[in-house]
Amino acid sequence: MKNTALLVLFVVVVGVLPWTMRSSSLLGFLVLVGIYAIVAMGVDLVFGYAGQITMANGAFFAIGAYSSGILTLRHGVPPLLALVIGMIVAAIIAYLIGAPLLGMLTHFHLAMATLAFGLLVYNFLVVGGEFTGGFSGLPGVPRFSIGPYTIADQMSYYYLTWVFVIILLIIGLNVGHSQVGRILKAIRTDEIAASAVGINVRAYKLNIFVLSAIFSSVGGSLLAHYSMFVAPTTFDITTSFDLITMSVLGGRGTIIGGVFGATFLKLLPQMTDFFRNYRLLSNGILITLVLLFFPGGISGALNLALRQAGKIIGSRAPRPPSGALAQPSQLPVNLGEKT
Repeated sequence: MKNTALLVLFVVVVGVLPWTMRSSSLLGFLVLVGIYAIVAMGVDLVFGYAGQITMANGAFFAIGAYSSGILTLRHGVPPLLALVIGMIVAAIIAYLIGAPLLGMLTHFHLAMATLAFGLLVYNFLVVGGEFTGGFSGLPGVPRFSIGPYTIADQMSYYYLTWVFVIILLIIGLNVGHSQVGRILKAIRTDEIAASAVGINVRAYKLNIFVLSAIFSSVGGSLLAHYSMFVAPTTFDITTSFDLITMSVLGGRGTIIGGVFGATFLKLLPQMTDFFRNYRLLSNGILITLVLLFFPGGISGALNLALRQAGKIIGSRAPRPPSGALAQPSQLPVNLGEKT
């Protein structure tokens, strides 16, 4: 009930927020926050729940963007169908690279293997010639459309993006709060113990890795149609580090933390040039500070604040006087008793 109320409050805030914006640039900022929140939630599924350090989500982000860009720009595929095809392509590739790696490599080696995959995808985008557009990218990607309706203005694209955020957030929360989520947390805590009680560790890790890739692909498709341009520089290796940072900042294993982490990390470069010019250094500093002082991330800090507020409100609530409960001898006479 509590989680449902918070989700309803979140939906209300998302619905009302754009009407308080007087600047289109702020609305555009919120669109980008939503897109990166989708990808960060995907990272949290595999990193926060299963405890797998993967650097491949930036590559799946690119796969979604380029799939939508190429299919709609060159082959006239409707954007919504292109988004679905991008999800399928990302899922297949995630399965093909995850099947031989997951359950066989340590966390460090898995991180290095997925980092190599990310570099491979980035280099393919750069040297892909006419297929990917090389460094020049793909300009002129069509606007997102659903049937005959084209999402042309900022407000409409804001609601489109955040509808996807809410849908994927609900899916992620359902996974996290289900038996699957509990099994993934058990795997994160101790793979050997989980395997000893009959859990197919490799299968669970592979499935959540594929789902994470699907989330990332959706974000990439939305970004391609929003910016109407895709280029390799958007998906360089620092993007994967940004996504990991968002997950840690927001709070690992919370899903909603992806939204908080994306908002915070996208807001910082707007406030100071340091975070814009020294992305990797600033990300390292942020991760270190969070792990040292706020291991629960922004979500954990908010939960702590809500609990403290609840205790304060509870302590100030009026209590009945100590003698409010009547003693048996003081109880009123039964109405049916003879006097």
